[in-house]
Amino acid sequence: MLEYFIGHGFAPLVVSNIPLNDEALNRLAQRSWRIIQRPNFGYDFGAYRSGVLYMSRALQNLDQLVLINDSAWFPLPGGRDWLNDVASLRLDYTSAATSYGYKPVNPHNYREIRWHFDEFRRHFHYCSYALAIAPSILKDPGFLKYWESFPLTNQKNRVVRRGEMGLTKWVISRGYSHGSTLNDSPLQRQLLALPAPKVRHILETSIYLEPKHDSIRDTLLNSYQRSYQWRKDAISLILTTVARYGISYTLADELVAHGFPFLKKSPAHLNPEASQRLLSITKSLADKGAPWIHEE
Repeated sequence: MLEYFIGHGFAPLVVSNIPLNDEALNRLAQRSWRIIQRPNFGYDFGAYRSGVLYMSRALQNLDQLVLINDSAWFPLPGGRDWLNDVASLRLDYTSAATSYGYKPVNPHNYREIRWHFDEFRRHFHYCSYALAIAPSILKDPGFLKYWESFPLTNQKNRVVRRGEMGLTKWVISRGYSHGSTLNDSPLQRQLLALPAPKVRHILETSIYLEPKHDSIRDTLLNSYQRSYQWRKDAISLILTTVARYGISYTLADELVAHGFPFLKKSPAHLNPEASQRLLSITKSLADKGAPWIHEE
């Protein structure tokens, strides 16, 4: 990851929430501009805050600031060049993906899903695992004030609410242009264009973060038939899952196959089913020349 950003002209400032031994420090020092070690407090936004405040005097002179953490493997073999995609969008604030832009429904009522993106939904946010911020925002005094007043906490829900959601709302309220390199708005249309066997494969390989809902998918898979109604139901369940858990997790297999350069790590330890599905993806990446991902 560091070598990728160095290759694009960035000077990495590494912030570690855990103590680093001499070997790790030496390896990082060869690929970093500065290294900060801090207590494991505040999750990714606590580390981001330390980095931004360290850079506070230089923010207005930066060509670009990227906030990225190690909750996803990046870059992936065969993946798109994310920074090139960011540049092509020409936005003030760009993420890899979004969450909660669609009104979720109870998985048992998946046929009721309505696929309509709304950036003004209460919990909508740009995912914090990869954010690119343009000079227009960095020059805004309010950006630094946001970080100076950011309340540190180890309660995950508060970090998400005040961090990912809070920064997203700040950007939108200030009128800055914003978006993500992964646009999931056309997902329903794209799924409708696929034949039933392909839809079945996507449903079968999707990752559920809550095992209690696996039975809903299993029931639908067991009733598989090449009919209009079955395909419609399968697409509705896929969309319901994406709206509830986020596309970065749910459709990881499809995203990697189509060049999305990030793979979230957390399904590896959430439940056995998710773990096995993620391991099948990392095995395929090992076969493509990235064995370290599967080893980790």
